[in-house]
Amino acid sequence: MSATLLNLRDQIKFKRPEIQGNPSFVDAVLTQYINEGQRYVQTQLVNLGVKQWEASDSLTLSAGTFAEQIVKTANLATDCPNRLFDDKNAIKFIMCSTAGDSSNLGQAKYIDDNKFLELIRNSYLTPTMKQPAFTRMSNMLYISPSTVDTATAHYYKALADLTTDTSTAGVPIAFEEFIVKRALIGVDEQLKKLNDKEEKISQLSKDIASTFQSLNAGISMDKTETVLQ
Repeated sequence: MSATLLNLRDQIKFKRPEIQGNPSFVDAVLTQYINEGQRYVQTQLVNLGVKQWEASDSLTLSAGTFAEQIVKTANLATDCPNRLFDDKNAIKFIMCSTAGDSSNLGQAKYIDDNKFLELIRNSYLTPTMKQPAFTRMSNMLYISPSTVDTATAHYYKALADLTTDTSTAGVPIAFEEFIVKRALIGVDEQLKKLNDKEEKISQLSKDIASTFQSLNAGISMDKTETVLQ
């Protein structure tokens, strides 16, 4: 059975009894550390190949501009916030096509805004450019070329924050302990008991990968999400 927010907070208090009664570690603060820990664990699992959070969103495109250059714009689904991954990794790709053309334009990949601006300002590539690309600012997508008529974003859904005592963790049960371990790094940093934060996080990443590998030894990657659920 998945751990609840209350269970996770109690684990932190048990492992760090000195924080009990400390006004700097009220439940709201511990909840924040737990939610940060859950996002961290989810990100690590996605990077290891877990597929259970993959999703797609058929985008509603509008004519727009990016630095006065004509592009298509779209709002991304709200369950793909850029707090989960960096802008490059939250969206796997965007499949683009043009109306009335049986052949699609292919997969648009993320490029940063400077590279994107350089691309769309290159008059040599416009409008004959075929390979699409996109950049992202918050939940607004900018897609080039402007001839794109239909687009579907393939992305990773972010787990919802735990907000009530009965909210349950969204990562596989075998990895819930790492939510607490990541939260404890934040607690120890606030207690000024931590001098090697980056080393601790690096080791935690290795431990998650080791657990993942031990659970999935001999199992093909396309079945990983079934095994871990």
